Amino acid sequence: MARWLATRYGVLFLLLTLAIVTFLDRIAIASAGPRIQQDLRISPEMWGWILGAFVLSYALFEIPTGALGDRLGHHKVLTRIVVWWSAFTCLTGAAFSFPQLLTTRFLFGMGEAGAYPNISGVLGHWFPAKERARTQGYIWAASRFGGALAPLLVVPLQVHIGWRWTFVLFSVAGLMWATAWRRFYCDPAPLADTETPLHAGIPWRELLRRGQLWLIVVMYFCQAFGSWFYFGWFPVYLVKGAGFSKSQMGIFAALPSLWARQAAWPEDFYATILWRDSD
Repeated sequence: MARWLATRYGVLFLLLTLAIVTFLDRIAIASAGPRIQQDLRISPEMWGWILGAFVLSYALFEIPTGALGDRLGHHKVLTRIVVWWSAFTCLTGAAFSFPQLLTTRFLFGMGEAGAYPNISGVLGHWFPAKERARTQGYIWAASRFGGALAPLLVVPLQVHIGWRWTFVLFSVAGLMWATAWRRFYCDPAPLADTETPLHAGIPWRELLRRGQLWLIVVMYFCQAFGSWFYFGWFPVYLVKGAGFSKSQMGIFAALPSLWARQAAWPEDFYATILWRDSD
């Protein structure tokens, strides 16, 4: 097993697991939202600030942390990212007031920022250019699977151990991943793909003059605005707006992400991930 994890498909398996954990941890607070608001007496307006704190800090630190991975090494920065956000996932369960929870979620977003740019950097080192689009598809499909898991796990867990200990349990999953990553990851040999070498620097002036870049920015802004509004408020709406019980909410909140995962998952994924690296 340890030898297989040191191959490129073992690395892909670890990154898929990470993608699941990232969305599991960031969506968990939305699934626990109705109970947290009740326990901490948080109004809908205050809850909006809590949800927005993560998105704001995540956006501010995404590019700097991605650039840090290019400079210091993606595997090192990924380890720091996971340990940081796991710590603040745990501290989410220790919040007893609106200011504490707001600060914790802002720092949580700061820590998790850069995860996907650094995942892309690792894929760039381990996979040739012709395989990178496919592996990126696996990563994004896995992240949506994590989003679907969040309500399915949070709702029953908070019934049995409370929402505070649920966040502690989720933080352990991140720390376990970081331990496995540090133990099994090794720097890859140079790729034989010399046609599209990894970039040595970012030509900012040239990029900012390209209209295609700004079209992509507008597109992704609209996509992210809608999806993050949905991620944060849909569980609350199901309970407070549609009249679902908290147990029913978990099932229905998971369905859209499950369908998104099914649509995005390539048919040959299982054959790909289970084959040993033949290189």
